[in-house]
This record gives sequence, C-alpha cells and structure tokens, in this order.
Amino acid sequence: MKRAAIFFAIWTFAIPALLVDAAGPATIFDDHEHIVLEPAQTKSLIDTMDRFGIASMVLLDTPDITFDPDAGFEGYDDTVIRQLAMKRQYPDRLRVFYTFPSDDGAGPRNAALLAAQGIDGLKFYNGLPMLRDQLGSIDSPAMYAAYAVAREHKLPVIIHVEALSPIQRREFERALNDFPGVTFICPHLCGVQSSLEILATMLAKHPNLYTDGGPWHRVGAFVTIAPDKFREFYIAHSNRIMFATDSVKQDSLDRDPDLGEVIECERQLLEAKYFSCFRSDLVMRGLYLPQAALDDIYFKTAARIFPPPARVPRMLKWKNHEGRNRQFDAKRRRKDYASSATARFKKRLKSAPVESSATS
Repeated sequence: MKRAAIFFAIWTFAIPALLVDAAGPATIFDDHEHIVLEPAQTKSLIDTMDRFGIASMVLLDTPDITFDPDAGFEGYDDTVIRQLAMKRQYPDRLRVFYTFPSDDGAGPRNAALLAAQGIDGLKFYNGLPMLRDQLGSIDSPAMYAAYAVAREHKLPVIIHVEALSPIQRREFERALNDFPGVTFICPHLCGVQSSLEILATMLAKHPNLYTDGGPWHRVGAFVTIAPDKFREFYIAHSNRIMFATDSVKQDSLDRDPDLGEVIECERQLLEAKYFSCFRSDLVMRGLYLPQAALDDIYFKTAARIFPPPARVPRMLKWKNHEGRNRQFDAKRRRKDYASSATARFKKRLKSAPVESSATS
C-alpha cells in the first residue's frame, strides 16, 4: 500500500511537472472517444495521441447506431473485442469501457467476465433521447444490476444523462445516492448546456460524480458564446472535469475533420483567450484557464479515478498560445463579442460541423 501511495503521488504531482512546457501541460488523459480500428491501424491512433499530447485515451464500446443512424443497438460485443485487441497492443495508452443495453440479460455477466479480461469501466446510453424508449430509465432494476457489477469490480461508469430533464436528473441522482462507492462520469457537462447552476448543485451533493467537456456541439459551442460564465465554472470545478473530444471514428482517423484537428480545437478552447479552428470562420473567445485548472482537467482529475499508466510518454511540444493571445489582443484586431459578431456566430452554430448526431 505504501509503494502504491508513493507511485500515485508521483503520477499526480511529479510527472505532470516534468511534462509541462511554456504553453501548458503536454500530457492529457482523454476520457471519452468512440474509436474502433483494426489492429494494424492502432499505431496511427497512438501517433496522433503523441502529436497532440494525449497520454491515455478511453475507447468507449459503441453500438452500431452511433456509426450508422439506420442501425440498431447492436454490434457492441464485436466492438469491445476489437477495442480490447487495440488495448493489448498499447496497454499503457488505451483503456476500454464496455456497454450493453438494459434488455440484454447477459450484459452484467459478460461485464463481469470482461473485467477479468481488461476492461476499465462501463458505458451506458440510457439518457440519450434517441435511445431513451429502448433503454429505459437510469434507475431501473436492470441498470441497478449493472451498477452492482461496477461496484463489485471497482469499475467507473460513464452514462449519458440529460440533466436539463428533471425526470432524468431525478433518476440519476437516485443512482448516485444508492451507489456511493461507484464513480459516475456524466459526460458533456451532463447535458446542462448553459444552465451550469444545475450541474454545480449536483456536484456539490454527490462526491462520486464527475464530468467532461466534450464534444463541441454539446459544450464548446455554448462556451464560446458565454466564455466568462464557463471560465468561472471550470475554475471552480476543475477537480471534477476531464478532457474529451467525443470523436466518432470507425476504421479510419482521417475522415474530415481528422482526430488531430478536433483535439487541437478542444485544447485551444481551454488554453487560449482568442482562437480560431475549423469549427468557425470567426475568431472565437476561449477560456484561457489558469495552469492549476488545466492541470486538473488534463490529468489530475483522471488520476483520482483511474490507475496511472505504467509508462508516461516523452515530453511533447505544443503551440505557445501566449503569442497567439498577444496577437489577437492587439487593438486593431480585437473582436467585439457583445455586438453583431456574436449574433452572426450564434447563427452559424446551428450549421456548425459536428462529429455525429448519435455520439454520446
């Protein structure tokens, strides 16, 4: 136990300090990606992770409907087998979460078996509107059986919840209360959009609740409209927020936009005061978070939930956003985000490119 405690301390404090350059930490834990590749393609993912500072990535088991809206909630057993094959190639870099629908009676048993084969957590889609009728409530007996498996095998649970819905919020908070020993990650800022006070109240009530800040159309698009409000929230709750892009990639990372572009845009959103990326033709306002908040979101929050990797990649370089901020701070290039530019930007959000309407 003493050796484990020492190693955890090194992971949480010493290693990040070694991996920080002038632009911020270069080692990031990415907790939410829908990616499945053939074994021969896995190195392309690792190469992208290396280029953009991702030390460890969670691959979420994904039903076919996420890749093809005309498909059903099927194919998840095949997907997790492929993802575990990817993890076996790079066990220090990749983690895998297993999913199954509420009506799969074998799901809890399979999850227990897969826990011995290397899965790192469970992923559920019950709050996703397009699947709500099929999957049922978040606090159903079938889901409680799933959470019991998570508790027994010490597996964190990522579950889609639309916390703007009082019904879903009530169901989810009941599960949080009934399984205090299970870590629940409610992605996309729990679907609260700009109603951050809802999530702040939930975080205050439930110490076993965490969240992440992806994808763009669920979080980033709202951040750029009200960056000051989100900045205050992110700083106040940085120890409960993790980095994620929620990209959907099947058999290739090169579809437009490629994964690297998505990671870069999400990092700029957090690190820069003003930035531009493929999401908009406009210069957008970012959160410009202080170093302590970035440290939490990029790796310290995850270190409280997941075992540290056995090997941390070499230090990686990143663009110096300070220079970019100085450039856009110049008076001749400053944008007035309280004027017509904001109105135009809000209008563009409706047609902004997104990863997939079925991603969660």
